[in-house]
Amino acid sequence: MSSPNNHNHLSSKRSDNDPRYANPDERKRKRMITNREFARKSRAKKQQRLD
Repeated sequence: MSSPNNHNHLSSKRSDNDPRYANPDERKRKRMITNREFARKSRAKKQQRLD
């Protein structure tokens, strides 16, 4: 005997691992790290052009 709620429970479980549903603070932290890394590479490239 399957209840209609079973499907919803399974689909919500699946979305737990989906980055789109990640905690907003976690997304912000990852974006900050990515941005910092990009800025570091950008500064290194600019320094190379100046040398």
